[in-house]
Amino acid sequence: MGWTTGPRPRNITEWLRQLYTWETDDQFYRPLETAVIALTEAYIAVEIVDKVTGAREVRASTMQLRFTRDSYEQFGYKCVDETSGPIIRRAPRKILELLTPTDNENAQNWRADCWARIERREQNRLAKGELIELDEPMRFTNDREYTLFRLEDGRRNIFAAVSPEKGYEVARVRISNWRDRRFTRLQGRRLAELKDAWKEAKVMKEQRQSFANRFLEQVDRMFDGAPAKSSTQRPFETWTRAEVDSEIARLRPLVPSKGTGVDEVTWFELQNFVADLNDEDAALYLKKLDYAMPSEPYLAKMLTIAVEAHHGQTDRGGAPYVLHPMEVVAILRGKFPDADDELLAQAMGHDIIEDTDETRETLLQKGMTERIVDGIEGVSKDPEKRESMDDYKARVFENEDRMKVKLSDLTHNSDLSRLKKVRDKDVERQSRYLQFAAEIEARLGLTAAPKL
Repeated sequence: MGWTTGPRPRNITEWLRQLYTWETDDQFYRPLETAVIALTEAYIAVEIVDKVTGAREVRASTMQLRFTRDSYEQFGYKCVDETSGPIIRRAPRKILELLTPTDNENAQNWRADCWARIERREQNRLAKGELIELDEPMRFTNDREYTLFRLEDGRRNIFAAVSPEKGYEVARVRISNWRDRRFTRLQGRRLAELKDAWKEAKVMKEQRQSFANRFLEQVDRMFDGAPAKSSTQRPFETWTRAEVDSEIARLRPLVPSKGTGVDEVTWFELQNFVADLNDEDAALYLKKLDYAMPSEPYLAKMLTIAVEAHHGQTDRGGAPYVLHPMEVVAILRGKFPDADDELLAQAMGHDIIEDTDETRETLLQKGMTERIVDGIEGVSKDPEKRESMDDYKARVFENEDRMKVKLSDLTHNSDLSRLKKVRDKDVERQSRYLQFAAEIEARLGLTAAPKL
């Protein structure tokens, strides 16, 4: 049967009941139930009764619907009985349950397909907030593909596309046919593993954000009082976003080639952090970095080396270790305003030989001077030599560079507020540090000699 067209009925359900109610010389026909789906399909359970014997059967009839805006042919329909094998197979449960058994193979296959669809849809019933993973990714208009979705509104079939790596929502979309798609419901071990990964990613993000904020504060302290650089550039605060992005790109060569991790400190992370800042804050941050590079190149270079060398290290309080030498630089600059670039670089790298893989040779290869490297070696301890504290102090006392760097180091290490919990041995260590610092101050002429 082809398409039949005509004026649009006012009530499609009533129209169906009238259409399927008739009789012949031998039989009565009447609809027991109708179902209209999305105004594109209709399913009717039709009761057929023999006038002579009273025999009764219930068969399904399907109807494809089409609505147009033509002046007369606003409505079209195409009827197909189940015995002819209809192509539309979304009959609901209320229709199928009324049908009587049949020997017709086409009808049997059609009913089986409809029931299979119902079972699949009922099995795929989701609760709000439940996660599914599509077998085939869904492509968005920005050409990105997502397979992980979270149900937000079951009534309107609204889902949130979810980042599989971090668990945050990236987009919302209506998926009307989601029950007909092949997917896996995330539950049990798989869901637990995913949530654990998201929790770890969230902690990592918070730690990086915290470090980035502390790093900015430390840059403030490091470069506070640094000699102003002469430049014909207009103030950084007036830069446009494009200029800020250009400056970020210019600093990219400083990026070490390390991966990512919770305790990691790399220039790449810092530059990504800057990219997320607003124009004013990003320009200010870049100003702080670029401010020292021309006027204090050794300090700027040592900062880059230290950030990579102390990668993954933390202090006793759990903070990224590189914040410690940065604070030592700030303390030294405060105690000795006339400190030059090479002395500040020594402070920045004072632990780099003792606690990392850097050596005298590698530092010289990277452009550090003999004075800088000698100063760092002078305050570094060699565990293999088992040097006594008196011998170590004597080595530090040999020149002013070493004493100034060590005094600044001891000052920061004596700050118990850096620790999460203060124990007796921490107080004892602080006492030794303060005694050592007092000896240095006396030799530098800052205070009277301490009484031992």
